[in-house]
Amino acid sequence: MSENKQFECQTEIHNRLLQVNLSHSNQHQFGDYQFSGCNAFYDGKSIDCENRGSTYAPVIAQIYEVKNLDLTASELRSLQQQYWGINLLSQLGEVRLFWISSGLSVAAGLIAASFTWQCPNKLTKIFSSLFCGFGASQSVGGVVWHLPFDGVIAYGIAPSTLILIVIAISIISGIVIAITTLFLLARRTDPMLTALLGFGSGLGVFGLSRQVLSWKVREILDFIRLTFGLETSTMSPSILQALIIAVALALAIAAATLLWSRTNRSIKSFMLLSNGFGSVAVVSSFFVLLLLGLGYAD
Repeated sequence: MSENKQFECQTEIHNRLLQVNLSHSNQHQFGDYQFSGCNAFYDGKSIDCENRGSTYAPVIAQIYEVKNLDLTASELRSLQQQYWGINLLSQLGEVRLFWISSGLSVAAGLIAASFTWQCPNKLTKIFSSLFCGFGASQSVGGVVWHLPFDGVIAYGIAPSTLILIVIAISIISGIVIAITTLFLLARRTDPMLTALLGFGSGLGVFGLSRQVLSWKVREILDFIRLTFGLETSTMSPSILQALIIAVALALAIAAATLLWSRTNRSIKSFMLLSNGFGSVAVVSSFFVLLLLGLGYAD
């Protein structure tokens, strides 16, 4: 491998060729992610190419800015409109994108909870059941995943097969609890049966609230630290996790009790909990997957 390498990239801007030559040195600490120099040419003329630092999202890279292209105002606007997406992401930055996604997920939860309380109907019952199923699948999957599987693997079950089994158990559990929750919301049943089936619905609310609280509490602590300069990292992670589990467990017991009480107000309150936390959890998961796809989360 040679000591230095040259990389060339080029594109056309308004029918004129922009050519950028980057020099790579193996002496740099991060190897493939760092360059030692940049030369740029536009329409055959040498132009400035300045190193503007590094970025870690959407990919690990160095940023170089080419200047003095001598574009007119209309040509520059046209170029900016062509790449509006990447320009917007760059201007917002990683931290701001996370705060926007967090704010939108909380707003979705508040809207869902408000709509559920004001207009309870068959649709809100269906979504409440689906959210409980989603939360239960998360809880069951988390428990099953942490079981000791060394003995099972010793019997010749491949790890990839084991992963599929865990996923299947989680999905089946979620479907069963979604159906039983919808059944309990649709009709009055024997109190003992309601209490038994309501345990699964409470498990769903536990999974939803634990997921939401785990994400949002940490985001709030980060916001306090960054905005007010208060040190929040001194709080023990194990104590924080125990508090989150305790609150989620209290909400799960409350949800199961509300479902067992079977009054109009208690049913509305149960759906408010499940739809509110469920909307935050699902929208947050969507944004996490979106940001993962863009390279902004790991």
